[in-house]
Amino acid sequence: MKKSLCLSILIINLIFHFSHAQNFNILSDSLYSEVLKEQRQLQIILPKHYSRESKEKFDVIYALDGESTISEVAFVQQFLQKEGFVPPAIIVGVHN
Repeated sequence: MKKSLCLSILIINLIFHFSHAQNFNILSDSLYSEVLKEQRQLQIILPKHYSRESKEKFDVIYALDGESTISEVAFVQQFLQKEGFVPPAIIVGVHN
């Protein structure tokens, strides 16, 4: 029973992860950490109506372990935004 439940949860999680991974335009960048003495990779998802020329400001959500969590964070943020609970936001995934 426990094995089938764990397997079901794993399969659902994988389907969830891969079904939402392609819905976002993810930009890549990096920065150098003086503290860690290494380059850190970043993934950035901008709001759909983001424009460099606009003076509109956005909240920023930082997703740690971004290489594996950014799609889920973006999906939840967009769902909550569509339901009217949160404003549009910039999402930054910081790789571990």
